[in-house]
Amino acid sequence: MNSRRKDEATNVSSSINVGLWAAATIIFLGLLLACVLVFPSFLVNRSLTSISGQKLKPVEHLQAENEVRGTLLQGLAGIVLLAGTIATWRQLHLSRKTFQHDIQVNQQELHLSREGQITERFTQSITHLGSGNLDVQLGGIYALERITKESINDRESIFEILTAFIRGHSPRASEDSTTDTFLEPLQVRLPAVQTAMTVLGRRQPKQEEARVLTEIVIGPDGDKIETTFRAGFSLNLTNVDLRQASLTYANFRAANFEGANFEKTDFYGAELSGANLSKAILKKTKFDEAHLERAYFDEAHLEEAEFHRAHLEGALFCGAHLEGADFSTAIGLERVLFTHACADCKTRWPQDFDWRSAGVKKIDQVT
Repeated sequence: MNSRRKDEATNVSSSINVGLWAAATIIFLGLLLACVLVFPSFLVNRSLTSISGQKLKPVEHLQAENEVRGTLLQGLAGIVLLAGTIATWRQLHLSRKTFQHDIQVNQQELHLSREGQITERFTQSITHLGSGNLDVQLGGIYALERITKESINDRESIFEILTAFIRGHSPRASEDSTTDTFLEPLQVRLPAVQTAMTVLGRRQPKQEEARVLTEIVIGPDGDKIETTFRAGFSLNLTNVDLRQASLTYANFRAANFEGANFEKTDFYGAELSGANLSKAILKKTKFDEAHLERAYFDEAHLEEAEFHRAHLEGALFCGAHLEGADFSTAIGLERVLFTHACADCKTRWPQDFDWRSAGVKKIDQVT
């Protein structure tokens, strides 16, 4: 319908232009004939009558008419030249506007076509994600990851879908198994869940997706310690079972892992600043060289966890279980809050760190 109206408008505009050009041509031809046949004789005779008693010979009269005729034709040529220049400029201006309009229309059509393709791919990927076939599920996960790179508006929705997929396929059991129980790595046990976590860990969150806002906490000795709280969009992975996952160098800044089970998971070099790991099971978990600034570990179980060269500035370990944990080479412990945290003789600290002043309670276990 719109195309038909556009064609009708174009035809009307073309008809008007043809009529204007025809009228202009007729006027020009009329002026040309007048300049050649009428105006020269009229102007010469008028000039002679204004001068009393002056008469010209036929030859002189004809010569005067030719001079007037030449002057009129030169003026007419100048008018034609000016009109041609104006017409050319107007045509170029209209062509430019038409070209810009066409570009804008093409861009809009391309955008609508692209959005339609993304919507179709999005729907198809969700269908694949719900498939019982592992290969189809993996294809759906990677397709969703590709859409997040092409469509900013769909990122948050896709992250919520992937986190819901993980929560649904790997929830934390009501009673966790002991560390002595044999358990296959997550990649073998639940490969689709491991792949979804890997994809989430590769994301580059926008500033508004995971804002980490600073607040001040008073330590046991009255010292002010900077900590954080989260605002805006954050990955919701609470109460999931991700034991023995491989999340090296993953980006989970400000993610919510409250109550999750990450026993024996490898977080080597991961970005976990501002993450919520309170009440999480982190036994024998490796945080080597990870960024844990301002992370929450309140009441978490960190027995035998390793923090080699991990950055812990502003982290909270209030009420955490640190028996056998290794903080010997951790960075920034002087700015960590350990109020009511529990440690034992196997917990390792840097030689110059006073864990008692930091609020740690030591529990001697008899073996």
